[in-house]
Amino acid sequence: MIINKISSNKDNDYPYTIAATIGEQLEMSDFTNRTGYNDNFVDKWISRAFLEEFGVSENEYNRIVDASSARVLAIVEEGDIYNISIVTVVSLNYTYEDFINHFSASLVIDREFTELDYIEVKNIPYVLKKHFESIKANQTPSNEYCNGNYHPSTAMRMFLTYSHFYGINRFKDEYLKASSSRF
Repeated sequence: MIINKISSNKDNDYPYTIAATIGEQLEMSDFTNRTGYNDNFVDKWISRAFLEEFGVSENEYNRIVDASSARVLAIVEEGDIYNISIVTVVSLNYTYEDFINHFSASLVIDREFTELDYIEVKNIPYVLKKHFESIKANQTPSNEYCNGNYHPSTAMRMFLTYSHFYGINRFKDEYLKASSSRF
């Protein structure tokens, strides 16, 4: 799961927090094409998000992203900022490391995020357990990957992503295991 640290330029969306994956507003252009309504608007939106967030051209997008893997997991309202969010997963044809290395080397610091990293999906229950324990202990919750607090939607996005790939029952089992292990 790709994560990033939100830039101070995003003062309306929890600057300096860690966001799970990329975020991109829907635009009217996502819903239309030359003949009218675009029934593949999610695909168009994801492609545009990779272009706007990482500078991924259409040719690169088709090489890097497995567009047929895109799945909408949830549609949620972020009430504090009045934003409708579509939680979607899409698989990369790159490893996380190769993707991060490629774009970290060629990325001009974006107006929306300042750091790029990843969390292995299989580790999400352990990362979330650590996060919630720090909140419960009234500590400032931190993330060892980017040294910052999570965006309010990050825990939900992590949970939905893990559940999509491994199921809710496995999440519960791994989360309980995380209580008795050191990650």
